[in-house]
Amino acid sequence: MGASQRSRLKARLRTMSSADLVDRARDRADTFRYAGHSTVAGRLRGAIVGTSAVRPQLGLAEANAIDGYVAVDELGNLERRFGLTRDTDGRITLRATAFPIATITRLADAGTALAALDLAGSLDVRERVAGLDALTDALEKLRG
Repeated sequence: MGASQRSRLKARLRTMSSADLVDRARDRADTFRYAGHSTVAGRLRGAIVGTSAVRPQLGLAEANAIDGYVAVDELGNLERRFGLTRDTDGRITLRATAFPIATITRLADAGTALAALDLAGSLDVRERVAGLDALTDALEKLRG
C-alpha cells in the first residue's frame, strides 16, 4: 500500500465507529467451524495465523478453542491433514482469506485489532463487547 492510500485509509478510519469498521471488514474472510481431535491442536496452531492468544489482553479468559486465519487455497489441505470435520459447535474456527497471508500475519503480530475485529462479530455478548470496545479504543487513539 502506498503512502497516499495509507493516508486516505487513516482519514476514513478517523470518521468510523467500531460498528462501521466491523461492517466494512465483514468480507475479509469466510469463517468455518470445525471439530477435530484434541491431539492436533498444537500442530494446527502452528499452521495458521492465530488470533485467540490475545484474548486476555482484551479482558477475556483464555479459550480452549483455536481461532485463526488461513489462505483460501490452503483450507482444504488443512481439513485433510488434520482430519477436521465441519461442525457449527466445534471449537476450531478457521477464517479463509484471499488476502496475502503475510499481511494477515503482520496484522495479527501488530496488536489486538485483528482479534478484536473477529470478536466483534461473535454471537457471544461478552466477546462482541470486548471486541467492539477494543476497536473503539484503537480508533480513538488514531483520532488522538
